[in-house]
Amino acid sequence: MLRNVLVSYIETLNERQFDIPLLCILLKNGFHDIHFTHGAFEFGKDFIAKKIEGEKTVQYVFQSKGGNIGLADWGQIRWQIEEARINPLSHPSFDEELEREIILITTGRLVGGATVSAQQYNDRCKSEGKIGFKVWDIDTLIEMMVNGGISPLGLIEETPDLLQMLSKLKKDESNFKELEQYSRRWIDKCLSKDKRSFLGVILECTLFTHELINTNRLALATYVSLLPVRAMVHALHDIGSIPKWSKDCLRLAEDHFMVNAIRFIEPIRQSYREKESVFYQHTRGVLSFIAYPVICSQLMEVLGLLGLLQIKRQEVSLAEETADILETLINNNSGFLSPISDKYAVSIVSSSLLLRAFNRIDTCTLLIRKVAVWICNRYELSEAGLASPYSNEEEEIKTLLGYAYDFIDLPRRRESYVATIVIDLSALYELKHLYEDVVNDIHAVAAYPCNVEVKNTLGQYVIDGDAIYTSVVRFKDKLTIGENWRVGNRQEESNESFCYENSLWWELISTSSVVRDRHFINDLRKIVTRELTIS
Repeated sequence: MLRNVLVSYIETLNERQFDIPLLCILLKNGFHDIHFTHGAFEFGKDFIAKKIEGEKTVQYVFQSKGGNIGLADWGQIRWQIEEARINPLSHPSFDEELEREIILITTGRLVGGATVSAQQYNDRCKSEGKIGFKVWDIDTLIEMMVNGGISPLGLIEETPDLLQMLSKLKKDESNFKELEQYSRRWIDKCLSKDKRSFLGVILECTLFTHELINTNRLALATYVSLLPVRAMVHALHDIGSIPKWSKDCLRLAEDHFMVNAIRFIEPIRQSYREKESVFYQHTRGVLSFIAYPVICSQLMEVLGLLGLLQIKRQEVSLAEETADILETLINNNSGFLSPISDKYAVSIVSSSLLLRAFNRIDTCTLLIRKVAVWICNRYELSEAGLASPYSNEEEEIKTLLGYAYDFIDLPRRRESYVATIVIDLSALYELKHLYEDVVNDIHAVAAYPCNVEVKNTLGQYVIDGDAIYTSVVRFKDKLTIGENWRVGNRQEESNESFCYENSLWWELISTSSVVRDRHFINDLRKIVTRELTIS
């Protein structure tokens, strides 16, 4: 059954979508020094890799193509193989002194006359003592993916839970809460603490995001692509160090997030400078007034995470471009200033960090101030406040709109995680007057800033870990720069976390986007002062 799923998956991939699964296969099978010779993530282009075989290192050259290869296609590919066979490639990592292997990869098969022609060409090369080539077609690729295939201990194995989740995704019947719960299996899998388990989790995730993309759930695909990062960091924390092999796996998982993030924000690029462009061009139907602030919060969070990852990778010009888009959207769309529940409190964290990194203080201040005003108005208007970070969509909407109807029974909720976020961020960015205004206003409407405090343990990465829920976080009335602003809060202890100590600060921030009820304020202080100072 899983093999049929994989056949259907691979056959429908476009030129770019096979890059991540292919890299999972290569890394699992011992390839290293992998480079796309025409730029990263351009399927259909040449790329190179090395592999240690016995006591020698072999230089591999890959030609890749999507779909079946007929005789006409083979005529063009043959000349590419000929060039790879004869001419040294221009990439600095290509070693022309090493023994060379050429692999033709296709997500389909050689069909028609191409089968015979390719075989004749390969036989002639070998008979003349020249380098031939091998073919990895869809059947070979699937054998490399599935546990028990030609590659010992393949990357994924068939389970009822996996097949059931894929079925639900295909029918558009899943949500993030359900997928996060499923991904706890990935946490357990990664505790095997080997390359195979890490790469298997990434590959499984690509199956999920592919189905989400097919049903046009681009935002959810982006969030789901963070789940393998969480599983890997959890396992690395348990190991207590960062093995060399895990760095490639972690980077690949982050590449997967980046690809999905760029796909999600791409539609907005053409219109982001227009006033209220998100509402007028990216929402539809009678629920657009609900969808609008949700999409804005998601865009804000994803742009923030994308820009911060670009900063971590020292892609500063790209990060600044991302910050420009974010800043323009916030200034032009009021939906960015009104999170509909505490679930979207953490959206403000990554976005404001990116703005702060590029010294966009005015927009950062505007964001915090306007969100604070929104919260105060909501909690003054309704005893129900806003829904918690653990609420489902129905609870969010009922809490947001139900206060106007006497027959809708809403529980009293004065806790506000968004309030905690805006107070913490105003202090973190040393916005003294804003901090004092927000603390006073939040107190005036009897909203209670709440928080989940975590220790530097494995429990910080999961919702039901060893966290401590604080229903009322107390803040000092006045902000003194350089001093603590919370009163009696254990999260302000100075011990460095595993993530920050091991340069996994982006991964820690992304964990907030998974669990959605914590934001690691002590680490954020260090991130702001040490990691986001861009010269």
